[in-house]
Amino acid sequence: MRQGARQCQIRIRSFLNPWAIAIHGIHQAHLTFGENVAVIGLGLVGLLTAQVLRASGFDVLGVDIDSWSVKLAREVAIQWTAVSGKDDVRRIALAFS
Repeated sequence: MRQGARQCQIRIRSFLNPWAIAIHGIHQAHLTFGENVAVIGLGLVGLLTAQVLRASGFDVLGVDIDSWSVKLAREVAIQWTAVSGKDDVRRIALAFS
């Protein structure tokens, strides 16, 4: 196997566990289509969870204390976002729901 192909496979495999955690969490939530979902914490697993939810047709509110993580969430099409401690999360959540 070529070195480039091997490196690509390693990168893909490195995301399998976080994806599995995200999907398992979604499954455990017993969501019904059409519900609004808040993802609190937009680290690796939170961001992946939000993306899977969006791809599945859910409206998602992403909240994090880090403005960079919230900016990244907006860039990957998470339509409702808030920075905890900076934005009025309660007002945004009420508008979202």
